[in-house]
Amino acid sequence: MFSWRKAGFLAGLFVLGASANATTFGPIPVYEQARGSQYYVRGQVASGPTVSMEQRLGRPYTYWTLQLSDQPLGEPLGSIVSIRQPGGEIGELGYHVAGTADFVIGEEVFVALRDTDEPGVKEVVGLASGKYRVQVKEGKSVVMSGLGLPVIARDGSSLGPEEFSALQIGRAHV
Repeated sequence: MFSWRKAGFLAGLFVLGASANATTFGPIPVYEQARGSQYYVRGQVASGPTVSMEQRLGRPYTYWTLQLSDQPLGEPLGSIVSIRQPGGEIGELGYHVAGTADFVIGEEVFVALRDTDEPGVKEVVGLASGKYRVQVKEGKSVVMSGLGLPVIARDGSSLGPEEFSALQIGRAHV
């Protein structure tokens, strides 16, 4: 059953006839994405999702905890980082932001991050395009984009985690 309260403010705008503009963008090379990020981290999703209300806007955020194994870019964050994304559900109030990254407990990921207004909490740069999953394909660890496609080097080979990590800090141009 449809609930206006659950649908939120944005649904009301469309019903009232307000127009919306869509934004499209082309692919951004991984090394350029890294240059636009404060941090690039590699780790395993340890816990989540936890949803909490953002007080200033009155909208929910979903939080995940990442156990870091490597940090190719940025000031050291320690061994654990809290990542938030807009959206989530608390009681009757909830909303979804299209394009946010999906996280699964236990998965190994690389994530482009930036600071937030919350101390110790980071956000994913570029929504789902800022998250890369490490997956085993044909017996080899490869890095997969937010779209589920392997990250490919100039020679056409799939990048493994070590090559991808080197790419983030400019040690390699594959």
